[in-house]
Amino acid sequence: MANDKLAELRAQIDAANAELLRQLNRRLQLTDAIWKTKAEAGLPARVPDREASMLASLTSANKGPMSDAEVRRVFCLLFRIAVHHMEPEASEAASPREARDDQV
Repeated sequence: MANDKLAELRAQIDAANAELLRQLNRRLQLTDAIWKTKAEAGLPARVPDREASMLASLTSANKGPMSDAEVRRVFCLLFRIAVHHMEPEASEAASPREARDDQV
């Protein structure tokens, strides 16, 4: 009985992981398009007020169980990934910090 329940819960986590990965890649595609549009228009690549606004909106909408601090941490990491992705010198090699993040 417990094994069946665990198998079902793990299958649900696997499905959630696959959907999350799909959405994260979609988000990165959108940030790529935004950065290209900004570059063409001569606009600054980063707008800290926009990032702060997004974080405020996300934490306001958060219903848990993630804490607001965890939501900010996750999205700040996503912001850093987007910046790294758009840097011309970005490479596939992870920094030591990123390597530790991968092992979580």
